[in-house]
Amino acid sequence: MAVNRKKNLRYNVFNPDQLEGIYAEPITSDARPPGTGDLADTGRIWIDSNTNNAYILTSIAGNSANWEILTDIPSAGTDGQLWIGATGAVPAWANLTSTGLSVTITNTANGINLEAAGVAALTTLDGDSGTATPAAGVIIVAGGTNITTAGAVGTLTVALDATISLAGAVTAGVDFTMTSGTCTITTDQAAGEDIYLHADGGAAEVIYIHSEQGTAADCIDIEATLGGVTIDGGLGTADAVNIFASDVAGGIDMDAGTTGISINATNGPIALTSGTGAITVGTDAAAHEVTVGSTNTTAGTTIQSGSGDVTVTSTDAVTLDCAGVLELNSTAGNIGIGNDADAQSINIGTGAAARTITVGNSTGATAVDINCGTGDLTLGTNATAHSVTMGTTNTTSNVIIQSGTGGVQVTSGGVYAMDATDAVTIESSAGTIGIGVDAVAQNMNIGIGAAARVITVGNGTGATSLVFNAGTGAINIGTNAIAHTTTIGNGTGASSVVVDCGTGACSFGANAIAHTTTVGTATGAGTTTIQSGTGGISLEAAGIVDVVPATDSQAAATSTVNANVGVSTFTGLTTASAAAQVFTITNSVCTVGSGILVSASNLGANDAQMTVTRVTPGAGSFTVTLTNNGAAALNGDVLITFWILAA
Repeated sequence: MAVNRKKNLRYNVFNPDQLEGIYAEPITSDARPPGTGDLADTGRIWIDSNTNNAYILTSIAGNSANWEILTDIPSAGTDGQLWIGATGAVPAWANLTSTGLSVTITNTANGINLEAAGVAALTTLDGDSGTATPAAGVIIVAGGTNITTAGAVGTLTVALDATISLAGAVTAGVDFTMTSGTCTITTDQAAGEDIYLHADGGAAEVIYIHSEQGTAADCIDIEATLGGVTIDGGLGTADAVNIFASDVAGGIDMDAGTTGISINATNGPIALTSGTGAITVGTDAAAHEVTVGSTNTTAGTTIQSGSGDVTVTSTDAVTLDCAGVLELNSTAGNIGIGNDADAQSINIGTGAAARTITVGNSTGATAVDINCGTGDLTLGTNATAHSVTMGTTNTTSNVIIQSGTGGVQVTSGGVYAMDATDAVTIESSAGTIGIGVDAVAQNMNIGIGAAARVITVGNGTGATSLVFNAGTGAINIGTNAIAHTTTIGNGTGASSVVVDCGTGACSFGANAIAHTTTVGTATGAGTTTIQSGTGGISLEAAGIVDVVPATDSQAAATSTVNANVGVSTFTGLTTASAAAQVFTITNSVCTVGSGILVSASNLGANDAQMTVTRVTPGAGSFTVTLTNNGAAALNGDVLITFWILAA
């Protein structure tokens, strides 16, 4: 860039303080136009030779120069062009235009001609039928059936009536949509398929009839006033026709007149399911017959239920008659015949035909119970000579003869013998059972036959006790010279065995033979109490003495151990050095006055030393306060071992 800043100044000889004229040469630049930072004398000219533009400095304000462009006309314009400015840019030659063709523009040398745009005159309009020719320059667009027209200013509006009646067919290329009003499709044809909804788009096509907001029972109503309604599904699966009430409380109502309702399946199953709801057939108050099942060839009928009952009720007779086996069976409950409180006789096998009447069976633990009220129970007492057998000697079979206060009388004209291949039991539910209670000096022998057997006297039920009395003779139990096990007492119910001693010692397994001696049991709620007076209790062992605690592990400072001896493990705690942590152990054994032995240990690599500083017993729980006497925070599990002593 070359800038010439020389001034051509001439002084007025009469007033040398004034400039008579300013003739400084223009500043010429071949690289850029002037900017606000180019300061000079007001009126100075700047020539931008690169763009052929000239600028004049008109003012300087706030040390900022204001340069105005003098000209930017590189060449003469063409016919009709105007010198038109642009925001933020230099003016340029441009022609006037009419983008909407509403004005006809004709450009001439040093001139522009503007005319209203012409409209071609209509000559004829061809219709579907006939041709319309303008009359006096006017074409009338007349409305017709379902069409109205309205003209105003420069607009002609053609509209369809709100209600349209069409004489011919209507074809929609994509969709047929109706957003309001009532849609009625009516036909007066009677040629079959007179109203036809047809989908032919492929295997995934669906015809969908949908009521969006209807809540009435007939919001979708299919009715044939005189004819029938057929729903035909062509799918070859179990869901070819679906009738579905989707609401959880929805139901399906089917009503018919006197012709009835017929449901047929060609060799296929018919299933009626209702979840937890009831299924009723013919329960209305009308007199009618209800038939279930068929007698044809091998047809079968099954009536079944789950944990609910099957009830057959009739105000008249109920007859079960068949040509095959008639069975009454129950896989869980009892089978009752005549178990209502009705004074009606029950006859089994009373028909005058020679037959075998069998009651009960010999399978497993099958039992036969024949009861009566104040009337007699007779077995084979008619005047016919026959044998009466009660019970069987087969394997473990039993015969029980019992009575109330009337006693049991067994009368025999011959020998009265009691012999059995299994147990012989003599019981009394109220009185004493006496054997040899008469004052007759006869020996009584029990189990003296030379056979290996178990002889049991007494039982472990309730407060049962055994009393062995003797005169001046001795009472010996297992004192014969045969090696055997002698057991006293059992573990049944609330039975107890008391071994009392006088001033002598009571010894259990105290002989010099190595053996295991067990006192008490760890089963269920079994307890073992070892007690003494002022003599104390000594536990002596050359080996290990084990006390097995109850345990619990928690990721907090609370634990539950309902036992006298226990170990609670606490994880995830981070007790700081010199800080204390309170642990609560819920224990149903503990009372406010319980004495408790407590020790604590902690794991982890840090120098944490959890020390017991306080133990506070309470009703149903106790607390243990541990203080960290180590140099570092706890970073491992804490184990609290306790033994609750009686208060």
